[in-house]
Amino acid sequence: MCASCHRVNEFGTAVGTDLKLAYGNAKETLLRSILWPGEKISSGFETYVVTTNEEQLYSGVLVNESANSVVIRQAGGNELSFLRKDIKSFTSSLTSPMPEYGEALAPRDCNDIIAWVLMSLSK
Repeated sequence: MCASCHRVNEFGTAVGTDLKLAYGNAKETLLRSILWPGEKISSGFETYVVTTNEEQLYSGVLVNESANSVVIRQAGGNELSFLRKDIKSFTSSLTSPMPEYGEALAPRDCNDIIAWVLMSLSK
């Protein structure tokens, strides 16, 4: 689940923050980041939305932006490249690409996830 968007010890995908950065965080901070990820979005991991001239919507984190093109990365590491001439709009949604798990996870699930993250990072 986490590895589709986060890296830990060279495993996973760089869509969200590298979990090594979470190693020094208190368990409460990690818990809040899991349950309500939109409270604090790390710089560079905001969601961007591309609307094409054909009215197709794509979202992901910004990988690269130039005068001619935009590249975003989606969950699983899929990168999409768009030519500026094919883009109707390109905006930051100021939201986290990570879903909120506030009501979906039981307290035990949260404890298990935090224990796994901390164990993985200590290797």
